[in-house]
Amino acid sequence: MKSGDKNTSVLLLQEILRARGFKGKNGKALKLTWTADANTIYALKTYQESRKEVLAVDGVCGPATWKDLIAI
Repeated sequence: MKSGDKNTSVLLLQEILRARGFKGKNGKALKLTWTADANTIYALKTYQESRKEVLAVDGVCGPATWKDLIAI
């Protein structure tokens, strides 16, 4: 999942990040838009930064990030 994608995977990512308290670039809770917009990517990078010892901070939700999101 990368910037601009629009699908159910993005929706799931938004739900997980929102439930864990990660906010968008605008400082507000993520809206469930189904689209990997600037707020979603910001929240994703913030999550990756919080787990930088095991994740790359690249704003892409690849296999390693999905595995980490689900494991916590």
